[in-house]
Amino acid sequence: MNEIQVDYTPANIAIVDREGFEQSINEIVKKYRGYVVTADTLKEDRSTRADLNKVLKQIDTKRKEIKKEFNAPLDEFQNWIKKAQKPLEETITFIDKGIKELEEQEKAKRIDIIRDEFKQRTQDTEIDSRVFESLIIDLAKAINFNKDFKPKNSLTDSIDFAVEKEKRALEEKKKNRNTVSTIAFNNNLSDAPYIRLLDEGRELNDVLELLNRDAEFEKEKKAREEEKAQLKAAESSPNPVEEVPPANVNEEPSKAPEEVSEPSSDPYPAKLSIAITLKSEADKNKFKNLLISNGFGIYDVIEFTSVDK
Repeated sequence: MNEIQVDYTPANIAIVDREGFEQSINEIVKKYRGYVVTADTLKEDRSTRADLNKVLKQIDTKRKEIKKEFNAPLDEFQNWIKKAQKPLEETITFIDKGIKELEEQEKAKRIDIIRDEFKQRTQDTEIDSRVFESLIIDLAKAINFNKDFKPKNSLTDSIDFAVEKEKRALEEKKKNRNTVSTIAFNNNLSDAPYIRLLDEGRELNDVLELLNRDAEFEKEKKAREEEKAQLKAAESSPNPVEEVPPANVNEEPSKAPEEVSEPSSDPYPAKLSIAITLKSEADKNKFKNLLISNGFGIYDVIEFTSVDK
């Protein structure tokens, strides 16, 4: 396309008798420099002001006339330029629209490729590939792909790193949940509120501190309730407490005959470890009450692990 060619001749504005005009203005300024308006000259001063305003208006009117004539060729040129370039602007807009549509299609294709990469790397794991959605847009830049839409090594490395990081985070999360569940179980507390705090992003140490504080509070509460129940039972008991007669200091205490222990082949006491699957909090409490009611109230939970559904 040929470049636009414009012949431009700078306009010449010449003021007739410039020096004479400037001199007349200077004479007026000199005449009224330091002039003081008085009551006696007020009428004449008003007339002088009107005459000087007429001169000033005549000068400004002439300036506007010359400017209008001076700008006439420029205005004509600008109007022609706007009219001439409009079809070109419409063509550019049409091409730009097509480019953007194609770029969006290519971007969507790159996004699908990355999404499939994450799905392939997480299909045999517990990771939900949707957790990487926030990363996909940034990774889907054209610079991360070859011309045939094949991911570059730098992109696959970034995907592998993100998946491994999520695996470690998931394992840490499961470990923390198990820790909380075990401590809650040992203290006869529901682990649900503490697990929820972990899921909301609270640090494990903060959750454990809260859990231990709640467990201590429950222990103290239970001790107060047991003490209150014992006092109430003692007050309502009809049997008086038997007094023990004072011991005779002159009597020698009787000695019980010493028993000779014989070796025994009895394997008890013994330690037994069992594993049981609890489907709910109710099952846990039911099993715990079963142990207590059968004389096995003292026991230790070695591990309390959530079972995948």
